[in-house]
Amino acid sequence: MVPAPLVSTGAAPVQRGKRFLSFSLVVLGGVLLVLSTQLIQQHIQAIQEVRETALPTAAQLPFTERRVKILEEQVELSELHAATRIGSQEERLRAFVLPQGENLARILSLFDAFRSVFEGVGLLGMSEIEVGNREQELEVEGEALFRQPISVELHLKEEALPKVFAVLQLAGVLTVGDILRPEELALLLRNSEEESPTGIVALEPFLSTDLLSYLEEPKPFEERLLKSFPSESFRTAFQDVLQSSSMREAKELLGGPLGGRLTMEQLWPMQFLAIEEASIAERADGTWNLGLTLLAYSR
Repeated sequence: MVPAPLVSTGAAPVQRGKRFLSFSLVVLGGVLLVLSTQLIQQHIQAIQEVRETALPTAAQLPFTERRVKILEEQVELSELHAATRIGSQEERLRAFVLPQGENLARILSLFDAFRSVFEGVGLLGMSEIEVGNREQELEVEGEALFRQPISVELHLKEEALPKVFAVLQLAGVLTVGDILRPEELALLLRNSEEESPTGIVALEPFLSTDLLSYLEEPKPFEERLLKSFPSESFRTAFQDVLQSSSMREAKELLGGPLGGRLTMEQLWPMQFLAIEEASIAERADGTWNLGLTLLAYSR
């Protein structure tokens, strides 16, 4: 009998190989599952970051675009209004405040208006007006600026003294904005900008209003401005400015008979006058003599 050959059939190794392959697939699947879980978490986190950053930014874009458009319109309106206003104010400045050549007739009429109005509020007498020679003071951008001394002596009661100086401070003033102090202007600008990005567009026409026209009938100008600023903070700031010393004095002087006389005789705006010298002496009867030397400026 021939013995069987000593040859292995290989069944056991094949089975071991299959088991190893199955185990490897399980491990690989687990690894892939872990990786896919991490990728999903990263994707979720990325979506959350997009929602937290990109979406709010996108939501703000329309508001930002609207604000930019408003600011562009504000600049255009301000430039347009400034162009028309500056042209008109410059014409009045050249015609009345700094006229070409001597303007003695108008200055004498101005003092006559002072005399007629202040005789009822403390002015007791006025001397003859002495006019000196017109001399060149300086040259600005090729245009000469002249000054001419004007001397006068006033006899008045004590209560009329501040009124005289207040009137002289109004000489050369054109608009509401001209009479306000820098801190008062800053207060109005700050409150208008806080309430509306286009606030300056509504505020500027009020500041450029002719001062005498405003003081003769202030209510329409004030109501027109306050319609654009309904907040209590702006109204409070506005009332504080209207109660300032400079505005209050202007109302008392130009809002009464003097303003009416200046309007009727077309003496507003007044020519620019500067006080060169002032002397004051008390009389025996308790009244005062006020001597003034003024400089009338012209081109």
